Amino acid sequence: MDNVPCIFVSIASYRDSELIPTLVDMVSQSANPQSLHISICWQCEDDISMFLDQGMKLTQQRLHHGFNLYVFSYRNAVIQVISVHYYQSEGACWARHIAETLYDDEEYFMQIDSHCRFIVDWDSQMINSLGHLATLSPKPVLTGYPPAYQPDKLDEKSNDLIRLMFRGFSQEKILQLSPYVMTEDIPSPIRGSYLAGGFIFSLGCFVTEIPNDPQIFFEGEEIAMAVRAFTHGYDIYHPDKVLLWHFYGRQDHVKVWTDHSNEAKTKGSVDQAWWERDAISKNRVKALLGHQTTERCDHGIYCLGEQRSLSDFERTAGVDFSRCLVHPDVIGDDHKAYFSHGELIEGEWRTLLVGIYKKTIKFDSSRITTLGKDALYWYVSVYTEDNMLLEQQTLYSDEINEKISNSEGEGFSLSLDFTSEGNLKPHSIRISPFIHRVGWGEVIEEAW
Repeated sequence: MDNVPCIFVSIASYRDSELIPTLVDMVSQSANPQSLHISICWQCEDDISMFLDQGMKLTQQRLHHGFNLYVFSYRNAVIQVISVHYYQSEGACWARHIAETLYDDEEYFMQIDSHCRFIVDWDSQMINSLGHLATLSPKPVLTGYPPAYQPDKLDEKSNDLIRLMFRGFSQEKILQLSPYVMTEDIPSPIRGSYLAGGFIFSLGCFVTEIPNDPQIFFEGEEIAMAVRAFTHGYDIYHPDKVLLWHFYGRQDHVKVWTDHSNEAKTKGSVDQAWWERDAISKNRVKALLGHQTTERCDHGIYCLGEQRSLSDFERTAGVDFSRCLVHPDVIGDDHKAYFSHGELIEGEWRTLLVGIYKKTIKFDSSRITTLGKDALYWYVSVYTEDNMLLEQQTLYSDEINEKISNSEGEGFSLSLDFTSEGNLKPHSIRISPFIHRVGWGEVIEEAW
């Protein structure tokens, strides 16, 4: 038992009522609780009674990086709590960074959110799984979106096996991810390209080689860390069995953007509103991924590695960050997220990429009046700057009137969703009504 390798568990917790149940379940379901060194950046109000009431024994209290550090013993596990008032928080990755400052050369590393549940012997099973992967990769990472649980319905936990897939590019041109439920049999962990911030299990050196960038606020965390891990030689795998569950949504739970508002900044409660940190964060992510940015970024130790290049990652994932393009298979029925070596031919694969374009057109009462709801149809078309047609939709009079009658207000919306060749980009939208016995009516044109 004394030779059981230690696991450094990093948790960022923001005013989360699920933290204590998560800790209790993690320790009670562990095969070797004495091997757990749990580090929590606890963004709350410094009232440790919730830990004491659960039977956690306070063994030490001191300052750590200017914050109160409480060390508890619980069923032989060590729980270290760095107490930060929630107004002092600087975002999710900053909190993960603070938790990582207590890393002490443990053999394994796990990063989770503070709202999870675990299978029996989760620790030994993760270690065994990583050990098998070590025959395939010198630096394997187990990661993914765990299936869901609800605190009040624990007997209804999902058993979905989920990998990560490409969802799209944000308005700021940052790659976004979504869960993909695997319906086929998964005999072993499968290779992937993307990393989930809510569950990472890897070698302990991950903490020192891929530490969380404290200036990344929230969006872009996962793609930035995935690219950094890949370029440092880590290989991503998604589990072939359920190892833990995650509480998604949490609509009734307070979030950092609720507290760190413009009003809180005006009152002097926070130095920056959440959106100000978010803007800095997104600029750092874009610069890391090769975009031209308005402000120069010095990533310091949070930079790309030298074992593989950013271009290597793009080829592996089938994406082009700077042009916001993807391989057709990435958005196909299988939502492919990993291309093995040789699948995409160097020098050729980028010519196959397509752009994904989505936009919502709003038809308010004024626009409907201009077009005329009695028209036989409205012709909605998207053109390039050179006047090449990319996409078209026709709204017939019955559909127009049905949309108007079903809308809550005096208008409705129309969604455009299409792909085009990599060098063809939408430039303008034209809406043309065709009127009985009149022909084409007044055309409305707007920039894409």
